[in-house]
Amino acid sequence: MSIKLWKRRQALIRAKDAGAMDSAFLLKILLSFLIGGIWVSVFTVLAEKLGTKIGGVLACLPATIMVSLIFIGITQSAEFAAQSVSIVPAVMGINCLFLLFYTYFLKFGKVAAPLISLAIWAVMAFALVALKLENIYVNTLIFAVLAGIALYVLEFRLSTNSQKKGKMKYTLGEMLFRGTVAGTAVASSVIIAHYGGPILGGLFSAFPAVFSSTMIIFSRKHGSDFAGAMGKSMVAGAIDIVIFVYAVTWALPKFGLALGLVICYAISVAAAVPIYFVVRKLK
Repeated sequence: MSIKLWKRRQALIRAKDAGAMDSAFLLKILLSFLIGGIWVSVFTVLAEKLGTKIGGVLACLPATIMVSLIFIGITQSAEFAAQSVSIVPAVMGINCLFLLFYTYFLKFGKVAAPLISLAIWAVMAFALVALKLENIYVNTLIFAVLAGIALYVLEFRLSTNSQKKGKMKYTLGEMLFRGTVAGTAVASSVIIAHYGGPILGGLFSAFPAVFSSTMIIFSRKHGSDFAGAMGKSMVAGAIDIVIFVYAVTWALPKFGLALGLVICYAISVAAAVPIYFVVRKLK
């Protein structure tokens, strides 16, 4: 085989691989949009019907993180996917502070709250990326400290009382709006994380897409009290994601990607029950 023919064949192989990667990435964006949109629409309706306490716990059941793990596991390996979640507890810690700041700054308006809280989140996320923390136990300690601060302030300083239910007419237009806001937030974070380079990509891989879209929807429809109550419940419910992460580090190397994720999700759902009873004791 001539050198020219060999180079041409290698170029075709690389082009084919790139096309396959692009197709997989487009599928990931689509799934992120659909799952994020549907998931947020479902649990926001349940929160309105059943109250913010159960809504906050449901919001923290793993949804979009499952999409990421599936694609990481398929393109790399189940073991690699298990290793990739070590940073997630620390990420959830700064996302809990994001919910705290969002709730606090709602008194300055529905536009100011997301802008200011996202700016603060970006600084915290940049610091987290710069530290390059890989030890899951250190990251869990960070989560415990930050989530504890957020929950304490929301419960005892801001007096964010839980809400039983909100009044809402569920029109098709409203549900499409919710799904579009949430789906766009989740899909956008996936796109920016992919194309934004190491620093920007690292920042937006931690973006609280579900949290932010939920707060936008509730502050728009029910006001700052209902949104703040939901934020407090999501801070408390965030521990379920950390439990899911530990399940992933154990189950995926042992049982493989498909069965491992099923087991992890079952553990997460089971853990949500005692978490809910703890959340019920909040104001």
